[in-house]
Order: sequence, then C-alpha cells, then structure tokens
Amino acid sequence: MPAPFIVLAGLDGSGKSTVLAHIQRYPWPGIKAVYIGHRRPGVLYPVPPQDVGEEQEVTHYSKPNHGAVRSVAKMGVMALDWLVGYWAKLRPLRRQQTLVVFDRHYLFDIGIDPTATATAAPCGLYAECKSSCRLPRPLFS
Repeated sequence: MPAPFIVLAGLDGSGKSTVLAHIQRYPWPGIKAVYIGHRRPGVLYPVPPQDVGEEQEVTHYSKPNHGAVRSVAKMGVMALDWLVGYWAKLRPLRRQQTLVVFDRHYLFDIGIDPTATATAAPCGLYAECKSSCRLPRPLFS
C-alpha cells in the first residue's frame, strides 16, 4: 500500500508551516522518508525553495490580478504539472513508502483564496482542472 499523500491548505498565517515542521520531525511508523513540496510538483519548471517552519513574507496580495488569458494559461500549466508530476514523481515516492506532504496546492488555493493566486480564470475551468488532476484529500488548518 502506498504512503499517504497530504496537502495542508489554508489562509496565510494559519499554521501550515508549523504543522509541516512537526511532520518532518515525527517518526512515522511504516514510513521510510518524508517528502515536503510547495504548491506543485515542479516537474515542468522548478518551484522556488521554501524554508519550512520559518515565517514567509506575504507579497501576493499587493499584485494585480492576471488577465483572463494569462490566468487560463497558468492554470493549464499548473494542472499539467500536477498531472505529470504525480505520475512521474509523487506516485513512485509513495510506492517507496515516502510520506508526501505539500504546503499548499495551487488548485486548492484558488478555491480557498482566489485573491492570493491573482487569477481571473473562469470558475468552470477551475472545477475542470481540479477534477482532472490527481488530488489528495486536503487537511485544512
């Protein structure tokens, strides 16, 4: 049986990074390693590194919304990154008994706080992307 796949989702400052820091230190029975990701797998293009457990500066609320075309393109790339990334990177890790934990998930973030993602994509497209990607059950903090 593969190891769990968990996403911590929630508003900024809700304690996701603190929970991640505890997950990394906890000795999980039957789990050989813990893989921590941020927003997406980073298969199509790299994800900037995150300092887990440290306070992050929040700057995305000051950015203007992307236009509809850019939002749709970004959502497509993010969904493709999740689709390819799950099968090429995350699923093999889970089969090796690695607990896969993500601090945020781009497609969950849109539903929780669309202003943080600066998206102007149609809601129907968001729902379609979410249903076509391999998504874990979210744990909301």
